[in-house]
Amino acid sequence: MSQPRNRRPGAPTASITLLERALRLPRLTRIIIVALIAVATASLLDRLYPGSYYTDARNLTFMLSVGGGVIAYIIGWYLLIGFGGEENPVRRGLGIYLFTGAAFIVIVLVLTFASFVASTV
Repeated sequence: MSQPRNRRPGAPTASITLLERALRLPRLTRIIIVALIAVATASLLDRLYPGSYYTDARNLTFMLSVGGGVIAYIIGWYLLIGFGGEENPVRRGLGIYLFTGAAFIVIVLVLTFASFVASTV
C-alpha cells in the first residue's frame, strides 16, 4: 500500500514530536515531572505491601519503596533531564518512561480518591 498523501516520506510521527516537545520543556519543569513520577512510583510500591506490618518488616518495605522511587528518579534524570550541557536525544525509553509514569500517577490518584471516599462512608 502507498503512504497517505498528506504525509511525506521520512516525516516524524506524532509520538516523536511529542517526545521532542517534552525534551524542549524548561529544565525545572522536567525536574518536577520526574519528581512526580518518582513519588508516584514510591507510593504505588508502598501500597503493594499489607498495612498490617507492625514489626521490623515495615522498615524493609519502606526502604524498598523509597529505593524504587530513587531508581525511577535516576532513570528519569537520564532520559528526560540529562546531564550538564548535553543535548538529550529522543530515545524509545523516554516514551515508555513517560507513559508508565503517567499511568502510575493516575493509579495513585484513583487509589487515593477511593480510599478517601471509603473513609468518609
